Amino acid sequence: MCHYNVYGQDPVKVYFEESFQIVENKPTSYYRLYDINKSGASIKDYSENIIELEARINGLTDVDSLNKFIWFIRNGQNKMNFEEYFKYVTGEFSLTDTKNKTVYQTEFKNNEYKYLQITDADGKNYLTDGNGDYNYKISNRNEYFHRVFKDYKVHESFILVPSQQDTLYSKVDKFAMPYGGYQKFYSKIIKTVKYPVLKQLAGQEERIYIQFTVDKTGTLKDFEAMTETPSRFHSKTIKKLAKLNPWKPAELEGRPVSSRFILPVTFKLN
Repeated sequence: MCHYNVYGQDPVKVYFEESFQIVENKPTSYYRLYDINKSGASIKDYSENIIELEARINGLTDVDSLNKFIWFIRNGQNKMNFEEYFKYVTGEFSLTDTKNKTVYQTEFKNNEYKYLQITDADGKNYLTDGNGDYNYKISNRNEYFHRVFKDYKVHESFILVPSQQDTLYSKVDKFAMPYGGYQKFYSKIIKTVKYPVLKQLAGQEERIYIQFTVDKTGTLKDFEAMTETPSRFHSKTIKKLAKLNPWKPAELEGRPVSSRFILPVTFKLN
């Protein structure tokens, strides 16, 4: 974990794996620069020397809290990743999708996330006074992403998956949830998945991210490790997750719908 303040010093560089979720202890092609002062920080994320994110964040001055907040922003503001102190944070962001060269200008203020503009590689703007829609094919998957915006916020958001004749909704009235709640589900994972002994002996804590679908029946499926270099530990965690009981599915307009979920699993040393 990176609990330290560095304001008044030169920008700090921290290396990550490809999705900027896991901090690496060795140089990679993905890194974050932090320029921290007493009120907040300026952040730049580089993906193979291309700027993927630029941000000015006010209200956070330590690297670990900044990383959690940026992951919350980058991961669609999923409630699973929300921390109470985010309510007091403000931020302005320029996020570039390096695959389709689209730039998102956004802001987080008064506990609300707003889309100010979306601009594609040809310079076309998709929002007018916070309203509009944006659709594209996800380059590394046979999937199609659709989003509708009203008053600077996401009004509709879903992914079409033709191969499965399914639609995965990310803008829902009720998120998918384990029966008994998230905390009970987390506790069961930690008890079920055996953390590698070598990592324990080395005093290493770890947070991994697993993506999966919760279909309209609540079944958990299509598990995927959110890293370019999955380890045996990822595989073991996925096998355990696949054996767990179904969730209560997401709901939209009173009906159950399929949704995609990214689960952060943190293993801490006692």
